Amino acid sequence: MKITKHALIFTATLVLVVFSGCSTPAQTRTIDANAPKIAQSSVENKENLNCDTPITQLDMNLCTAKEAKEANEKLNEVYTKLQEKVKGTPQESRLLEAQNTWLAFRDADCEYSQRRYDGGSIMPMIYALCVVDLTEKRSQQLEEYLE
Repeated sequence: MKITKHALIFTATLVLVVFSGCSTPAQTRTIDANAPKIAQSSVENKENLNCDTPITQLDMNLCTAKEAKEANEKLNEVYTKLQEKVKGTPQESRLLEAQNTWLAFRDADCEYSQRRYDGGSIMPMIYALCVVDLTEKRSQQLEEYLE
């Protein structure tokens, strides 16, 4: 099996991203904002980024990474509220386990989704769109648990 230099670099980056967000059961696991495979500093430093009508693939990648970051921030807010609600109950550890399992699923599923375009410049956008979709659904699910 031939592994290209880019695939090797991407895999190493993915491993770093995944393992940098690991937590112990006593900690709150938040979502790594760098998950969409684009450095967030690129998103934040890109002047005049028009996400209403992005033109280049880079702009599309950056805009979807920005959307994924926003979806992650919303999920973290809802998760924190739910964690506070179940604190000190048996549900506290169940929630942590469920969230860690869900995060692993989301990351693996989005990795699979983007690999249909292996080596293409669209890969970061596909990954970020997947993250946005699944993360928004998870936020909605956790909000329902709050009710």
